[in-house]
Amino acid sequence: MASITKRGACYELSFYYKRRRYRTSLGRIRRGEAERARNVAEGMLSLLKADAVRMPEGSDLLGFVLGREDTNADVSRSEPAPADELELTIGDLLEEYEAFAKPPSRAPSTYVTEMLHLKHFKEFLGQKLSFPAEGIGCRTIEEYKRTRVHDVLPDTVNKELQTLRQAFAMGVRHRYLEANPLDNVSRFQKSRPERRFLTKQEIDYIESQAGGVTKEEQKELRRFRYLAPDEVAKLVDLATGTESYPAIVIAAYTGMRRGELLHLEWSDIDFDRGTIAVRSRKGSRSRRYQVRYIDVHPALHEALLEHKKEHFTDRYVLGDGGSEPWSPHKASWALKKLVKGTEFEGIGFHALRHSFSSNLARAGVDDRIIDYYMGHQTEEMRRRYQHLFPGARRVAVRRLGY
Repeated sequence: MASITKRGACYELSFYYKRRRYRTSLGRIRRGEAERARNVAEGMLSLLKADAVRMPEGSDLLGFVLGREDTNADVSRSEPAPADELELTIGDLLEEYEAFAKPPSRAPSTYVTEMLHLKHFKEFLGQKLSFPAEGIGCRTIEEYKRTRVHDVLPDTVNKELQTLRQAFAMGVRHRYLEANPLDNVSRFQKSRPERRFLTKQEIDYIESQAGGVTKEEQKELRRFRYLAPDEVAKLVDLATGTESYPAIVIAAYTGMRRGELLHLEWSDIDFDRGTIAVRSRKGSRSRRYQVRYIDVHPALHEALLEHKKEHFTDRYVLGDGGSEPWSPHKASWALKKLVKGTEFEGIGFHALRHSFSSNLARAGVDDRIIDYYMGHQTEEMRRRYQHLFPGARRVAVRRLGY
């Protein structure tokens, strides 16, 4: 992957090839021209790495990559600087992965999480970030693993190792590395069974036991809280009239993920048919969004119509009065502010999602319908059976007793 950076009045092109970094000035050209030069360079580099083309013997790599086709950049006027060949460092590799993983390659929420994982790893490496990438081995990763587990749960370390595995796998694919240093690094065994959502009474009991729980454990317990129908109704009432009300009521009656909720547009809601089109890449490696349709509960229908009266000019249902949706931080902050000091303190949007599915199950709704609403993609049959129960779906969502 090539990148362009503006330095002063000139644009600089940089890319990696065979574990080395190449940089050259493109001169005083417009950004559009610099982007076209970058695109041409990326295309040629992809062909070189795939052995689809061969560079003539004695040719200059930069000249070959940039001069193969017309880039619309006046190379003679650009006064290109001599190529600066630098050995690829660990920091360079991680930086390239950060660019590679940006949406739409990853869902926005996934990208934020992966960048946090890389931040912790870079803090651990410190000055070692300037070491050659090809020199990193499993010993460094094992040391990070042992150090990191003192600060977070083993399951969290496993997630961070998975992000590093993907970053170094990209390095192998791009031929910067001979092998992935994570290949010989084992994951921690699960420190606990799959987290079960707990009622408030169960959480209170655990916290009251001798010795109590740590703040980290308390935070984890409250985050995984199950809300019974009467508790969901109480939370919705608590949110009424506040900034967070639309987000709470939609999450309560649809079970959407936070990212899906934030990207919900008014055009996704069909008030006549009573459905919401939910777009997500969760559970799919495809860059295209998967679409499922959730039937609108009468209470949600009324709330959405009321909310639209003031926000009908916005693109997003949860927008800031323009063309941009709420940020994940704002949504979480609004919920945190709402529940602070109440019996719901500590819950997140995932608690509403889980409670939605659990309350449907308690009401006797078919598992296939619940899987469809939730966007679970565990089996192809989930889609295969969809046409069998559209009527049952409409009845199902009305079983929510709040």
